[in-house]
Amino acid sequence: MRVMLTVLGLDLGAVGYFPNNASSHLLHTRVAGYLVFIIIALIISVKWLLPNVTRDFLVMSYVIGGMLVGLEVAFEVVHYLSLTAFEMSAFLLAFTWLIRLINHLERLLVPEKKVMTVTLESF
Repeated sequence: MRVMLTVLGLDLGAVGYFPNNASSHLLHTRVAGYLVFIIIALIISVKWLLPNVTRDFLVMSYVIGGMLVGLEVAFEVVHYLSLTAFEMSAFLLAFTWLIRLINHLERLLVPEKKVMTVTLESF
């Protein structure tokens, strides 16, 4: 998981490093597409990489993964989406999933707090 998240971070940096201009448009677009593939690989492998993953998290992950695949097809194959629409939508979905992943990891690392109610009575 750590290696895949590191690769994801490097790829995200590469999307910002290569501007979307005439000389590096193809490279920028390709690196942005790789970002989607890395997220999808993380989503598929989360079942095996995370202990005690909940069913709700898995379902949400697979739905987001399906939406990312749909965006990739709509952009690369069908040419329905513009680059801006693809990047904004894919980034929103990927970032949402990453935040949910971080929340899930935090719940696994931090034990639940037990709440005890103490009632004080006067004599």
